[in-house]
Amino acid sequence: MKKSASEVIRNLESRVARLEKQSRYGHEKIEFDRDGEIDNPGEVVEAYVNETAVFNDMKDDLGFLAEVEKAGDDPDRVRESDLDFDYDGNSYQSKRDKSVYYFVIFDHNYGWSAIVEMDLEGVETLDDSDVYAPVVWTGHYDDAYKGLRSVGA
Repeated sequence: MKKSASEVIRNLESRVARLEKQSRYGHEKIEFDRDGEIDNPGEVVEAYVNETAVFNDMKDDLGFLAEVEKAGDDPDRVRESDLDFDYDGNSYQSKRDKSVYYFVIFDHNYGWSAIVEMDLEGVETLDDSDVYAPVVWTGHYDDAYKGLRSVGA
C-alpha cells in the first residue's frame, strides 16, 4: 500500500518529536518507590506517549466524533492541533503484570480520554527506544477510571 505525502510527513514529524523528547531527557532514570509506583510519571509520559497516535486512535472512536459534532465542529476537519492534551498526573500499575503501567491522557476541548499502556520491564532511563506505548482504550473522560479497571489497572 502506497503512503500519501501527508502520511509520510506525519510519520516524520512524529519521529522528530520523539527524538526531541529523547534528547531533552538524556539518560534520566525512571524512578520507582518502594511499592513499585513510578515517582516521575509525568516525565515518563512526556518521553514515551506519542500524541499523534493518541489523536489517531481517538479519531477512530465514533463516540469522540460524536463529541466533536456536539461541540459544533466538523469531525472530518478535526486535527491534532485542535486538541488540548493533558495527563492526569498518575501512573496505574497493572494488577496482572507489575512491569506494565497505564496512563490517562485527556483532551480538554472535547472531554475525551485515552489510556496508554507501557511495559517498563528492564527500562531504566527515559531514552529507551524500545518502549512502545499503545492506546488500549478511548472514551469520555468521565469513564476513564472505569476504563482503567477494564484494562486491568
